Amino acid sequence: MEIEIDEKKENKPLKRLEVKCRVIHEGTKTPSREEVKKLLAKELGKELISIEYIKSTYGKNESSVYAKVYEDEMSMNIEKRHILERGKKQEG
Repeated sequence: MEIEIDEKKENKPLKRLEVKCRVIHEGTKTPSREEVKKLLAKELGKELISIEYIKSTYGKNESSVYAKVYEDEMSMNIEKRHILERGKKQEG
């Protein structure tokens, strides 16, 4: 699985980097939010990542991703509650 960043936009007032990218997942299912976060963290060197969406295209082995990368946890609190809940690690 690999990631290709298509667009990065710095949003200084909200202290975040908005990223549009594609995840190529040959022969596997659509990646989970946790898998995408790990790929982005490795690529960008940041850990505070919120995944807005992952959209797969029928018949292709790639997914479009929109993510927000925050500078600090305080800035991340602006995110919608349901988005933050989805981003928590699944236990079990």
